[in-house]
Amino acid sequence: MSKLPEVRIAASILFMRGVSANLAKLFDAEMPTKEKIDDLVVLYKKKWAIDEQSIMMAMCQATGLDFYQSTIDVNIAPFIGPSFSDPLMVSSRTTIDRFTDVLTHEIIHVLLTDNTVYSNKSTGGVDLGDRWRELFGSEHTMKTLVHIPVHAIHKHIYMNVLKQQSRHDNEMEELRQYNALDYLAAWDYVDKVGYEKIIDMLKEDYKKIEAELAGTR
Repeated sequence: MSKLPEVRIAASILFMRGVSANLAKLFDAEMPTKEKIDDLVVLYKKKWAIDEQSIMMAMCQATGLDFYQSTIDVNIAPFIGPSFSDPLMVSSRTTIDRFTDVLTHEIIHVLLTDNTVYSNKSTGGVDLGDRWRELFGSEHTMKTLVHIPVHAIHKHIYMNVLKQQSRHDNEMEELRQYNALDYLAAWDYVDKVGYEKIIDMLKEDYKKIEAELAGTR
């Protein structure tokens, strides 16, 4: 396994001055100060540091993948919807208790799509969506499909690294609260098939991708 990337967590000033400020006006909401977001970032960093190394190592070891990036920038800003991975954004409304698990989710996305075997930024001729349909079935929405591997790896981390079922339960409660049906469908699939089996399938498929790409070079 290669050296793990540095995870840098910071307030996104440009996003706050642009998108966040416009959304605050749209919803007639008070815009948090830069100082308030910076204070929150300090708390996020402390929370993430507790389990960072074990979480990052676990997702690499489980999949057999290494991160392509040497640095992962995590941008914090208010008034964004669900967090997302490219660019990696986490909403400042994320609670301290949930931050590590939300960030873990997004970093798993990064590992699966930007690693030393395959990168969505530079690798041509490979469509992960098509491959995952072959692995997991074509009946899923795209959002459900891309979250099946993410949830499988996250379940491994919840159960075998953090060893806290309650954190998985908290995520499920939040998804039900927001009626996030595509995400819940992905979890249903993971529970039905088994996260270990899904991870094994992923691991083998990335080996096939590596072999296929080697043959084109």
